[in-house]
Amino acid sequence: ARLRGDSQTILKMCLKDLLSEGSSETCYELGEYFFENEDYAEAALWYYNAMHETQSILNIHTSTDWAECRYEECSRKLWNK
Repeated sequence: ARLRGDSQTILKMCLKDLLSEGSSETCYELGEYFFENEDYAEAALWYYNAMHETQSILNIHTSTDWAECRYEECSRKLWNK
């Protein structure tokens, strides 16, 4: 869904995953959704959750460097408003 740019399918999949245990991949994807929609405060929350509140199940980068980099981007954008 990410490769196709299908944000509706991504959102549906993420919400279903959050009903169970959740994962850093899900939180990261939600962060990406909000980042792409320029809602940087909401995106930062989901990147934080990816780093500190969940664990990765497929891709360790979603809970480490990718999430940290995006979180920092959100912070810069919010401070520069």
